[in-house]
Amino acid sequence: MERLVLFTKQRANLPLTYLHDDGKVYESGCGIAMQTAVSVTRASACAEIDIVLGDTWIRADIVAVKTNRDEGTDIFYANARNMTGARPRRTAGPGYVRYVDAASSP
Repeated sequence: MERLVLFTKQRANLPLTYLHDDGKVYESGCGIAMQTAVSVTRASACAEIDIVLGDTWIRADIVAVKTNRDEGTDIFYANARNMTGARPRRTAGPGYVRYVDAASSP
């Protein structure tokens, strides 16, 4: 099985946060990786997504993949968690999306 890896410069792809009445910022652990140029069929076959933004690296469970009404694909995810260790590498190729073998990667 593969894991989708999204290298992004868009902070909006990271998990949502909200400001509660108590004045604290909470992370819901869910979000939408928006308008990525990926195949809906191939992304739907992935159970997880890694999102890499600068020094931030998260892994989350993919819960739905839908064609965006404007262009591209929306990947809905939940259970986002911060990862440590060796980050995924952006290998040669066009765009910001890669697929890795989930069985052999941390």
